[in-house]
Amino acid sequence: MIWLLACTVATSNSQDATAFSTGDCPLVTDDELRAECLLSIGAPCESIEAGRWRAECFFVRAEEQLGANPEAAVESCAQAGPFAGECWTHLFKALADPADGRTLDDSLAVEARFAAPDWRPPWGWWWRRHHEAAEVLDLAVCAEVERDDLRRRCENAAPTALSLGWRRRIAERPRTWCSRTLDDLSRDPVGRTWVRTDALDALVLTELEQCPG
Repeated sequence: MIWLLACTVATSNSQDATAFSTGDCPLVTDDELRAECLLSIGAPCESIEAGRWRAECFFVRAEEQLGANPEAAVESCAQAGPFAGECWTHLFKALADPADGRTLDDSLAVEARFAAPDWRPPWGWWWRRHHEAAEVLDLAVCAEVERDDLRRRCENAAPTALSLGWRRRIAERPRTWCSRTLDDLSRDPVGRTWVRTDALDALVLTELEQCPG
């Protein structure tokens, strides 16, 4: 999200513009401009009138609380109005990233803490990160997942992770990879290794078609 903390504000009311520029926010007569002014000077979120600026304030507060007090960050997200879902997603990615060593059980525990009726964790993102961080991409991991929705996302994310991994490698070092067989590629620890299946092999072959002629 791009924070709209304006340094200058265009307004037809010169008194409002002056009060905003000096940080004298209570003197601003325009409701929305006053709320923006309060946000820009770091006023407590509770002092900002209900609306997008108050919602953004709680989003910012959640980010600031995340490292020291994740529980408080969750509560702040709940007060972020239309940004609550995006706020929870941001926190989930920070607390449950497989690239940081978070296991599926760790991340399911985070999901339980963030339970909300109109929000779903970005499990597609989670599985892509998991496959990218894995030493060897193995679809057998997906078969072991008990929850149907998570198993499907695991299966869907694996091809994307493998394809993107080889696309980057081939683009960066075509001479290293383009003359190799699939068997060699799948076992090379410097590359993007995978347990071979027909479907995954086909994806890598598609990427190899982009090799220089």
